[in-house]
Amino acid sequence: MEKNIAVIKGDGIGPEIVTEAMKVLDKVAAKYGHKFNYEVLDRVGQVYGHSFSYTEILMGGCSIDANGVPLTDETIGRCKDSDAVLMGSIGGDTTKSPWYKLPANLRPEAGLLKIRKSLGLFANLRPCLLFSELASACPLKTEISEKGFDMLIMRELTGGLYFGERHTGEVDGVVTAVDTLSYNEKEIRRIAVKAFDVAMKRRKKVTSVDKANVLDSSRLWRKVVEEVAKDYPEVKLEHMLDAGNTAYAPNNVSIFPLVNGEPDFSARQEPEREEVSATRQAYIAWNQLVTNNNLSAEETYQYRRDVFSLLPDMDWGELGQMGSAENPDDAIFGLMTWLENQPPYSSAEILWVLMGCTAQGLDGAYAERYADLLARALFSDPVVFARALATEGVDAQTKYLAISNTSYGADLYPAELNTTLNTLDGYMSVFTDAERGWAELLRLYLATPVNERNQLPDSPAGLSQ
Repeated sequence: MEKNIAVIKGDGIGPEIVTEAMKVLDKVAAKYGHKFNYEVLDRVGQVYGHSFSYTEILMGGCSIDANGVPLTDETIGRCKDSDAVLMGSIGGDTTKSPWYKLPANLRPEAGLLKIRKSLGLFANLRPCLLFSELASACPLKTEISEKGFDMLIMRELTGGLYFGERHTGEVDGVVTAVDTLSYNEKEIRRIAVKAFDVAMKRRKKVTSVDKANVLDSSRLWRKVVEEVAKDYPEVKLEHMLDAGNTAYAPNNVSIFPLVNGEPDFSARQEPEREEVSATRQAYIAWNQLVTNNNLSAEETYQYRRDVFSLLPDMDWGELGQMGSAENPDDAIFGLMTWLENQPPYSSAEILWVLMGCTAQGLDGAYAERYADLLARALFSDPVVFARALATEGVDAQTKYLAISNTSYGADLYPAELNTTLNTLDGYMSVFTDAERGWAELLRLYLATPVNERNQLPDSPAGLSQ
């Protein structure tokens, strides 16, 4: 076999690693009678007697230095003319390198995104396999690492956030950055097909990780993946929300015994699956926020977002089972207290609190606490709360229950309630028709004594009757 390989050594440690990888390929070629023709930046391949064209193949920071751009069209053409591309890491220190003082489209990573798109590299395969010799270096708990693990993570590379429209500009006097997360069904289908094809050669199991409880793109992702699954009846499909997959994935991969210090894959065993519910994911995220003092600002933001976004899918009874044996309500009231102390809430958080009013197990004392939480969300931003009630995709019954429970909780805070009523009155003229209808219904409930509310309408349509 004779193959032509384009070699992009990249930046930093990239050249060192790729040079060693080429030596490995040469050993493979010598043993099996293959011949690899490399197109590289330097002449390291001469040592091995191969036939090379020594045209410069650059990408990343070294290409910026030589050509002024992170990836040239000529380099893309040479990659397309090759049978394979061997590439090292690209980029440098984002705080010190002059490469990162350039516009975003001229930085090293822009070349990486461009080559992915140009070559159609949509599937990134990341095998996770633990050998016994490296068990001591594994960061997982011993009871997990000692069993070994073998899983393949497949990541979509050419759609989504990295390739969506992005811009930064001034909106209402505030500098605002926008990154668009966009997927179409063709992009999702091809990565799903690849995942199921690989699963057929392994354990016939696919775990699809998404954020379908929050994102439209994830809901489309889940829909298309389920369609693809119908063509693979032998493969078991399961879905996992990405708030909990990092915490539970190691517990749910295959295990296999070690024979003479080596993994025996023929005896691979499938563990009993531990499902990760939305409630447990919320508990994990909240527990990190209240116990981990070393979280970065980004981690804190993500965990907080996870807690709020999972409220509509919570089972508060299940959460109670996660409390202490002495007081099983610890987890429930602990989370409630934390939620109540988080204002000001963002627009998304107010919507999630509103939608969470119909979560399972929310009754009795728990319902009273949640009514208080709804009132705090209302007081945090009455206008956003009213607009959230008009959100499409939230059913009318949920909106009605949110209004009813919010007014119950707001009764305990007369001063805040009066301020809220004045705020709503001041914005009635700027609401859209849909927003105004729900805002008027909300105001009516807030202004009506609790013993008379059972006579009020349950939707804006009833206001005109």
